[in-house]
Amino acid sequence: MENENGAVRLPLETVRALVSAGSGDAALVYLANLLCARNGGEISSITGFSRARLAGAMAALGDMGVRLPDPPLFTPQEERGEEAVASSDVAAELDKKGEFSQLAAEAERRLETKLSTPSLTILMNIYSSLDLPTDVLYLLLTYCVEDTERYYGANRKPTMRQIEKEAYRWARMELDTTEKAEAYIMKRAFALEKAGEVSRILGITGRKPVRSEENYITRWLEWGFGPEEIETAYDKTVLKTGGLSWKYLNTILKNWHEKDLHTLDEINSGDGRRGPEPRSDEYEQEAIDWARRYRQKRGAGGGPAEG
Repeated sequence: MENENGAVRLPLETVRALVSAGSGDAALVYLANLLCARNGGEISSITGFSRARLAGAMAALGDMGVRLPDPPLFTPQEERGEEAVASSDVAAELDKKGEFSQLAAEAERRLETKLSTPSLTILMNIYSSLDLPTDVLYLLLTYCVEDTERYYGANRKPTMRQIEKEAYRWARMELDTTEKAEAYIMKRAFALEKAGEVSRILGITGRKPVRSEENYITRWLEWGFGPEEIETAYDKTVLKTGGLSWKYLNTILKNWHEKDLHTLDEINSGDGRRGPEPRSDEYEQEAIDWARRYRQKRGAGGGPAEG
């Protein structure tokens, strides 16, 4: 990404993702990572971010699909120093027998384990730095536990790092009241219910979607697309790439979402597919419609669909 003149070229897709997300912390961490890769050092030293703030930025990058190499985030001395200070704060809060003490006790009950000092430190960072009410944090704990059990089985519990990542996601979405958090949980549950139908449309049969696939599908459903709209984008993807490309499919749907096109009528009229004269993209739409009829015919046990 760096030429002989020292100029750095960034992938256009990454730049768009960083701008669209609107997270200054994520953009700064991305740039700091480039400096670390070139000159060495730790991201925390360059940005001055705390562990909690850095974790939030890294979670934001993950949500964008931006993956970083693994330069050191903190020096061992910084890690030990921050943890020592945080451990002291944790002990003081636990001694108060107040909100944090109750939250920690509830976390141990939900996770069915005694929290270690590092885990309590993470929980303290969530409690003190994200401005999420305690009632919302209780909902967060329930959500994370149920989501992990749904995906991995009743005996599996989320790690505190996984809870931290989800907490930063909730903070970015401004789920700062119980009403907002409950609405999000209900919306997510609906998306998960529909995810199975979308999986079959995408040809995923005989297995459960892996976590990254499920995240794509639920994101599209949360954007407001239904199975038919996702199938249309899938048909375009297959015609362009020859198969299921999650990245390409996500780009199509994200483009429609940013244009506020969420139904087939809106997509057909707003995506330039209607006009007085036949055009190449109209022929492409005919091919998409034929491909859909063909799959439906085969799924019903019949022969090839008629053109």
